[in-house]
Order: sequence, then structure tokens, then C-alpha cells
Amino acid sequence: MNKKPKTVQQFIANRIEELRLEGKSQKVIAAEANYQNPNMLTMIKQGSTKVSFERAMDLEKALEIPKGKLLRLMIMEHFGEELFAAIQEELDTQLSEPERQIIHAIRSSVPHPVFDERAKRVLVALLS
Repeated sequence: MNKKPKTVQQFIANRIEELRLEGKSQKVIAAEANYQNPNMLTMIKQGSTKVSFERAMDLEKALEIPKGKLLRLMIMEHFGEELFAAIQEELDTQLSEPERQIIHAIRSSVPHPVFDERAKRVLVALLS
């Protein structure tokens, strides 16, 4: 979807809908996320419950999204954008500025990037 969700709840609801259109049921997503009751996803989508930080990685796999994306959104929503930016800046100190720009460009333009051998060859060729 092109519209950027404003909340973790909206992000999850949008992604579940995308997967549903691809043929993956909410029941399957719930099972893959280790939820015993598929209604937990309905409750998350409706905002009556939140995803725990402990469940974020399982839900990322079930939603077929890049590792860490949901957790980042949850941290940003929980602690606020300013604190999140400060934490991210501190953690990103191992990256050079051009590396940060490349990562930012990928994350802002490709919702679910796939980095396989072909993508690796293309990227290396572009940067060489």
C-alpha cells in the first residue's frame, strides 16, 4: 500500500489485508505468529490490545515483513519520534553517512525489499 500508516495498529491491519488479498488467511497469520486465538489479530487491528515487544519478531515473520521493521514502529510509537531518532542515531554510528543514505532510500521506496544474490550483484555493480 502506498499510504504510510500512522500507527502500529494501522500498519498491521494494512499488512494483514495485503496478505489476505494474496491468499493468506488471518488464521494462518495468527498461527505463524504463535497466537493460539486468531481473534488476537482482530483485537490488535481494532486497537483493543497491543502487540507485546516479545511477540514482535514472531509477528514480523508471519506478516512477511523485514526483520526489525515492526519493532522499530512499536518503539517509535511507544517512546516518541524524537527519542527514537536519538536512539537510532546512536545505534547507527557504525554506518557511514553514504551507507545510511542508501538504507534510508531503500526503506523509504520499497515496502518489502528482497535482498537475494541478484539484488546483491546489482547493488555492487551500481556502487562500483
